Amino acid sequence: DEHKTTDLNTTYKLNLKKFYKKFDFNITQSTGLRNPSLYELYGSNGRTDSGKHVPNPNAKPEKSLTNEFSIGYAFSENLYISSTGYRSYIADTLLYDSSFGGGSGYTNSQQDLKQKGLETNLIFGGKEQKLSLFNTISSSKKGDGSHQLNRPDVTYGMNYSRKINTNYTGDFNLNYNYKHYGKSFDYNPGIKKVDSTDIMNLSISKEYFNSNFTLQISNLLDEVYQRPIGYSQDGRQFRVNFKKMY
Repeated sequence: DEHKTTDLNTTYKLNLKKFYKKFDFNITQSTGLRNPSLYELYGSNGRTDSGKHVPNPNAKPEKSLTNEFSIGYAFSENLYISSTGYRSYIADTLLYDSSFGGGSGYTNSQQDLKQKGLETNLIFGGKEQKLSLFNTISSSKKGDGSHQLNRPDVTYGMNYSRKINTNYTGDFNLNYNYKHYGKSFDYNPGIKKVDSTDIMNLSISKEYFNSNFTLQISNLLDEVYQRPIGYSQDGRQFRVNFKKMY
């Protein structure tokens, strides 16, 4: 990746996959980077007076190293379970500093972030319908042992899709998604745990004469929540999409 400000950085991913009867095993090592955003580098207007955002054109990219091991087992053609454990180290993390340059801004921290977790997926289904259940247990801490903000320890949920046929509508597809975001640490003010949220989404789509019609309902139950604290998220929204294939 060659960046105008941070110059040249390289990443790699190595993966070994082994099948044995109904099992599959994966070992992966990968590196990654996140270049600083334009806001972190230059700010919105370049003002550096006290209490304003101070740009940091010398910010370096965050760099990570991740090791993963996963195992999967196929009970049958219609039932599969997999579990993945991972451990990541993130160096030169760009963190908000309220005293940077006489104002506030983002600067690279000397403390590495340490992240680890376990992700589990259960997939059941055939040609007409599919159900996926997922769960993630994770931990993200700074070098001093304090928690990284807005990173829930537990998330879980489900995805469900089904093809439906009726005499009145013909074939159409139903997709439902539910995700639970567990309690996480945030600034409220002061570092404390904030409430969990449960978000549901629903979509119905139908193909008709090489066209696709879709009705999407996001945040189905009109949940009122902020993520992170201070940033209100959208309530229930309806979207109608039309796509024509030529």
